[in-house]
Amino acid sequence: MVSVEWALTIPIFIGVVLMCAGALVYTNSLAITTSAAREAARAYAIEREESAAKSVAYKLAGQAASVNIVEEGEYVRVTVRRQPVRALAFLGFTAESSQIALIEPGSEP
Repeated sequence: MVSVEWALTIPIFIGVVLMCAGALVYTNSLAITTSAAREAARAYAIEREESAAKSVAYKLAGQAASVNIVEEGEYVRVTVRRQPVRALAFLGFTAESSQIALIEPGSEP
């Protein structure tokens, strides 16, 4: 009797473990996109070159990431999006992070 009850709970246990692992992978991907957006916004605020900021973002988030840079007056907003991993692609998760930085006064467009 005990083995039958245990056999019925194994799929539930495996499901919970997989959900926890997926949450950890998504959280890691979100931390990566946040770091990439922050560093890219800082690079754009200093150099005011879109190519330099995108280079920094791609270096941190990977070439599969999408980077959007919008200058809003004296601020710059950088948004980085990326898929966490292929294994979670079927769930439709996309990690996205935006960061804002004040453009340095000495930099020119």
